[in-house]
Amino acid sequence: MPRVLIATTDLDVLDDVPVDDDDRVMADALAAVGTDVQVVTWDDPAVDWSGADAVVLRSVRHDPQRRDELVDWAGRVGGVTQLFPDADVVRWNTHTSYLLELEDRGAPIVPTAWLAAGDRVSLADLAADRGWDAVVAKPAVGAGRVGIVVARDPAAEEEAFTELLAHHDVLVQPFLERVGDLGELSVVCIDGRCSHAVRKVPAAGDWRVRVAFGATHEHVEPDLATARLAEWIVAATEAEPLFARVDLLPAPDGTWQLLEVDLVDPGLHLAGAPGSAERLAVALRARLGGAGAA
Repeated sequence: MPRVLIATTDLDVLDDVPVDDDDRVMADALAAVGTDVQVVTWDDPAVDWSGADAVVLRSVRHDPQRRDELVDWAGRVGGVTQLFPDADVVRWNTHTSYLLELEDRGAPIVPTAWLAAGDRVSLADLAADRGWDAVVAKPAVGAGRVGIVVARDPAAEEEAFTELLAHHDVLVQPFLERVGDLGELSVVCIDGRCSHAVRKVPAAGDWRVRVAFGATHEHVEPDLATARLAEWIVAATEAEPLFARVDLLPAPDGTWQLLEVDLVDPGLHLAGAPGSAERLAVALRARLGGAGAA
C-alpha cells in the first residue's frame, strides 16, 4: 500500500478562514483506493518525507514572506520522494511573472503592466497611458487578496501604491467592473482534463470573491469552449500538473481572460463536485503505478 503525505499549513495559527475541505476530502478518496494517507504540516521538522511514496502540496502559500523557504523545502523533499507539484513548478508558479510566459504562448491574460520592486512609477500616469479608468495593483508574490490596492481613482491611491511598489514586484491590471455582476469563473482540471467549475460572485458593492467576505460560490457546468480553454491553458504551462485551478474573468467583449492558473495549492472545491475527489485519487494512484488507477 503506497504511503502519501498531504502537506498543508496549520490553519489554527492563521488569521484566516478556510473556505473548503479539500484536504479531508482528498485524504478520504485516497484511502478509498488503497492508499495510506496522512495530512501533515509542510514545515514540521519531525516529518520524515523520505518515508512517503509521494507528497502532495496543498495549503502552503498563506504567508508570501515564506515563498523562498517553501521553494527550498520543495527542492529538499523532491530529492527524497515524488513531490506533486515538483520544486521547479513551485518556483515558477509562485511568482505571477509566469503569466508573461503564458501570454507569449498565446494565453489571453488580463492586460497587465509589470513593475519591479523599487521602480518609480505614478499609478495615475500609468493608468492614463493605458487608458484604464480604474486599476488593481497587486504583489507578484502573494496569497489571496493580501496587499492588493484597488484604485477606482488612481490618483487617490498613489501613496498606497508607492508603498506596495517599494517592497514588491507588482502587476497592475484594469479593474473589470463586470466582475461585480458576472463574477469570476474557477475551472478545476485534474490530470489536465476539466473536472468542474465554480462561479464566484462578490457581495454587492465589493470586489473580493472569497466566502469570508460575503461572496457566493456556485458549482456550474462550464460550456465546452470554456472547458477546452482551461485545458489548453493548463497544457501551456508545460508542467503536466496533477491538479490545477484556472481563474477566468469576463472581458468587456464577453470573452474570457486569464487571471491566474494555480498549480501549487489551489482551492479545488472538491466537496461540492461529486466524483472529483475520486478522479483525483485515481489520477495520483496512476502516477504512482498502483492499483485503483483504472
